[in-house]
Amino acid sequence: MNRSISIELTKKCNLFCRYCYAQTDNCDSKIFINKDKLIKFFKKFKQEGGEKVLLTGGEMFLHKDVLNIMYSASEEGLILDIFTNGTLINDRELSAIINCVNQVYISLDGPATVQKNLSGVDCYERVYQTIRLLDECGVNINLQVMVVPQNLENLGWLSELIHGHRINTVRLAHVSRTGKGKYASDLFLNEQQLELLLKTSSILMNESNYKTRVVTNIITYAMRNVFYKDFRQVLSPWMLPDGSIYACYNMLQDYWKISDYEMFPEVNEKVERHLNDLNNRLIELTEGRKYFDLFETIHQASDEMIMKEI
Repeated sequence: MNRSISIELTKKCNLFCRYCYAQTDNCDSKIFINKDKLIKFFKKFKQEGGEKVLLTGGEMFLHKDVLNIMYSASEEGLILDIFTNGTLINDRELSAIINCVNQVYISLDGPATVQKNLSGVDCYERVYQTIRLLDECGVNINLQVMVVPQNLENLGWLSELIHGHRINTVRLAHVSRTGKGKYASDLFLNEQQLELLLKTSSILMNESNYKTRVVTNIITYAMRNVFYKDFRQVLSPWMLPDGSIYACYNMLQDYWKISDYEMFPEVNEKVERHLNDLNNRLIELTEGRKYFDLFETIHQASDEMIMKEI
């Protein structure tokens, strides 16, 4: 078992992002992770050598017990990171973040008109003010920005944000053809636009005097040969709101189920063999490619392996 795990507290969300990695529209999901079982899992995870937990959603702050969960993870001695859309952080949430959280990952897809178009909600200013508040409190901030044709050449707002605040990392993501994103063809970047995205990341990092690391979700062949010699190193276990634990977020079929929060630390050893085969297939699929989308490629390899079993 890895020393880190991502935990989806709920699939419910208060935004309606067109590119969401979720496999279905879960904005109205009534499934929330069981707080007591999760807290017991934290203890077992720590005892088994676990070190880091990422809490996410959906929107994690829609879980009624989220603050209790955050404090429990921290008290167990786990490094706690969170991923949020930043629309529901008020005084109590801010206090929990200051006291418990190592890194905050927050999404903002500016400018304001693009944010509204992508999320279905007019929330740009609300999220911007949340980032400002987190910065004032000395919180470690990491920003995810979805780059689409509508904002690719209009990232001045992001340059100002980086200059005016302490942002550790900015991840410029293009829309992957997974989840709801595969139905949003008007948001896809073509090859020329992907090249521009790579150049833009370098320009933004240079403008920040390298105080902010700016990356993309485009994996070039050169990066693949340095950082992805073993793809298993980038596959982090993922827990769903029902407590099921899978090998990775991209792989939520029974074929990839490792355990659940009650069975753990008992795990399915067969999945480890599957991961070795997956790693080999990913190496084959990415050999010689100028660049690739990791999410899409993992989906492709996983689907191929499952079809062979049927």
